[in-house]
Amino acid sequence: MIDIHTHILPFVDDGSKDMDYSISLVSESAKIGVTDIICTPHYRDNYRKTPSELLDAFENFKGKIKRRNIPVNLYLGQEIYVGRDLKKLLEEKAVLTMNGTKFLLVEFDFNEPAEILETVYELKILGYKPIVAHLERYDYVTLQDAYEIKKMGGYIQVNAESIISIRSRKFVNKMFAQGFVDFVASDIHVARKNFLAKAEKIVRKRFGDDVAEVVFEINPRKIIKG
Repeated sequence: MIDIHTHILPFVDDGSKDMDYSISLVSESAKIGVTDIICTPHYRDNYRKTPSELLDAFENFKGKIKRRNIPVNLYLGQEIYVGRDLKKLLEEKAVLTMNGTKFLLVEFDFNEPAEILETVYELKILGYKPIVAHLERYDYVTLQDAYEIKKMGGYIQVNAESIISIRSRKFVNKMFAQGFVDFVASDIHVARKNFLAKAEKIVRKRFGDDVAEVVFEINPRKIIKG
């Protein structure tokens, strides 16, 4: 499995404030079958590290994982909160794409309806491949919205925990049934468990091996290969 959305890089956002615990999260990921992880620290609110700061933190962390012989490949990206300054941030290269590719992981306001469709359209025009992070967590989003995102060439990521959660499961199942889900990721923080392996088993049982391969391996591999 490949995990494209994580907050395990220490000291850069609300994900982890402890190096040893971050290392343990990678080790536990390896034990449940994760082979590759993209670290995606937040760009939002008080978490606005520069690309160079993130790269320094990432290389340091990556070195510690390598020295411990943990069999997981690490890559760097970012989860970018969409505000009015997104285009400017991209022009100035003030935020990171996923592993240096045209894939861009974006998130929106959880409470106030955001212009998700407009953002996906604009990012596509600019040449990016927008991935909407945890679409199921935005209560104002409908199945029709998911359809429109896909129609415009956007990508949809859901959290592993949402596949298990009673609150989110119904909507997630509908998106899977329509073929709208492109990625399943842990979105793991220090205080959030990694349900990726459990979610993978559920997806295989409900929607088949082929679907599971696509969302946990084939599509994520495209980000790694560029």
